[in-house]
Amino acid sequence: MSDQLPALATPAEVAEYLRTTTAPLAQDRYRGTGPKFIKDGSRVLYRWSHILEWLETQHISTHRRSDTAAMSDTADRLAQALRDLIREAVQEAVERERAKPPPARVVERPKVPEDFDRCPWCNKKHMRHLMPVKEAQQQLGGISPTTFYALVKDGELSLIKIGRRSFVHSEELDDFLTRKQYDASGRTETAG
Repeated sequence: MSDQLPALATPAEVAEYLRTTTAPLAQDRYRGTGPKFIKDGSRVLYRWSHILEWLETQHISTHRRSDTAAMSDTADRLAQALRDLIREAVQEAVERERAKPPPARVVERPKVPEDFDRCPWCNKKHMRHLMPVKEAQQQLGGISPTTFYALVKDGELSLIKIGRRSFVHSEELDDFLTRKQYDASGRTETAG
């Protein structure tokens, strides 16, 4: 057949021979996937020998594509099987976790040493050194917050701040009460 064809062909002649239009040939030239071509200024020409070589590679390439497609299909099935296996394993793990009851939290209280003094208010041995402001107010006879904070401002009591909360040290409250002991004459004395 190449004996009957001239040496060079235009894109229209090649498109007619390949039973297509010139647009796919232009796309193949742009992508670099089509047959080899010659550029003469703005003219594009093809050698018939290059067209025939390209057609042979397309035949081989098509065969290889089917092998690649079969490999791709196998890889897709393998990937899907792996996804299914992982999904099942995750579901089993989730079910096992749901079946287990949450562990009970055990709160260990610190041991109170034997030589620990008894609390003056509750007469129990405990390690509580700080008390909240409201409890300190109650220990001072239920005084108002205004009176309590006036004592803090005057330096009679001091606060310990932990985060946003305020506490009074129990020993400091004892010292304050000792300093404010009532005298029989009806006035308050400063001890010491």
